[in-house]
Parts: sequence; structure tokens; C-alpha cells
Amino acid sequence: GYFKFQEASKGHRNSKHNVYLRHQILAMEKCFTDAQGELEFSVELLSDIVARRRLRASQHDIRRSAAATRSKRIEMEDMLEYYLSFAKGFQGEKSLEINIRNLLEEIRESAKLRKPDTDIFLACPPTLHFKVKRRAFKRCLTNLVNNACNHAEEVRIIVKMEDESLNIIISDNGPGIPEESMDQVFRPFFRLDQARNTETGGTGLGLSVARDVARGHGGDIYLSKGTQGGLEATVSVPA
Repeated sequence: GYFKFQEASKGHRNSKHNVYLRHQILAMEKCFTDAQGELEFSVELLSDIVARRRLRASQHDIRRSAAATRSKRIEMEDMLEYYLSFAKGFQGEKSLEINIRNLLEEIRESAKLRKPDTDIFLACPPTLHFKVKRRAFKRCLTNLVNNACNHAEEVRIIVKMEDESLNIIISDNGPGIPEESMDQVFRPFFRLDQARNTETGGTGLGLSVARDVARGHGGDIYLSKGTQGGLEATVSVPA
């Protein structure tokens, strides 16, 4: 009876995760449609301004502006395709018991290749086994670590097991983000105007994907001001 209950619970949890991901995909499609509308409105507005004010812009400048708008639209289409592809892959991936230390070592080495001048400190038990969807969970943590490295000279990754939950804390000494923006940065395509842009050089989906993976594992990501003065992101996933 106990084992049947456990299997039923797992099936219910997986069903909830699939429903959540389908909801996220629909939300992403709506976000993309809205963004398309904004781009089309911007093109119409630009054309109206040119016609009414008779700007002394050369035909070359106008063509370049139109090309930039088309390029932005293509970029957004590529981002949406990336997200949908990732979400479908995440749904089909099986959970496996892995050594979290080994996974984080891989992520740290890759991050050091990208940002050789950034110090990345890792504190994790040598053999900490935990069941996750490895490929997806690696993407989640990689996005967070790369984000920290993009804005800081020192990054710390600390792993703790608390109340049967795996907690991975990624903090840095960068400029951080305003407290009122900590929920907004998880929105697809959201960008900050502050010194710290959480998606510098990225797709604009890094933090959205990271949170989706954490929630797909039954957990979440929490942002706060870190002890180093920068951003602190905590990935918490139940056993």
C-alpha cells in the first residue's frame, strides 16, 4: 500500500509539472504575440513621424532602421523557438540520481572559461546524491552562475541540505538589482535599466528558464540581497 501511494504521488506531481509547463508555453506565446504587436506599432509610428516631419534622413538610414526592426523580430522568434524546444525536452527527460558536486564542478569550469578573471568559490559535500533531470537542472544552474559571473568579480556557490530539500545558493559581489524588480526579472524578455542587466548578452530567457526548471522539480528560485552586497539566488528543490 505504501509503495502504491508513493507511485501515485509521483504521478500526480509529474502531471502537475506538465500542466505547469503547458501553461508557461502558452504564456510565452502570448508574450511573443504582444511583443510582435509592439514592434509593428513602433514601425508604424516611425513611418508616421518620418512622413509628417519630413526628416532629413537619407534612404540608407531609413533602410538601416527597418532592417534593425526586422532583425529584432527574427531574434524574438528564435528566442521563442529556443524556449519551446527546451520546454518540450524538459517534459521528456527522466529524473536520475546524480552527484551534485560533480555537476557543479562542470558548471564552474565552463563559467571559468567564459570569465577567467572571475573568482568562483564552491562549497559542496564531495558526495551529495540527489534525483533531478540532469540536463534541465544543469541549464538552470548554468544560467544563474553565468548571470552572476557577468556582473561580478567574485561568485560563491554554497550547497546545503535542509529539511530534506536541496538548497543551492549562488551569490556575487556585483551591483545587485532593486528589490522591487526581483520578481520582474523572471518575466520573459524583461530587461533592467539599472547598472546590472540580468540578461546581458543573453537570450532574455535565462532566468525564466531557470525558474521553470526549479518549479518543474517541485521547487523554486528566490532572489535577495546577498551578504557580499550583490544578488543572491537560492535554488530550493524538495527530495
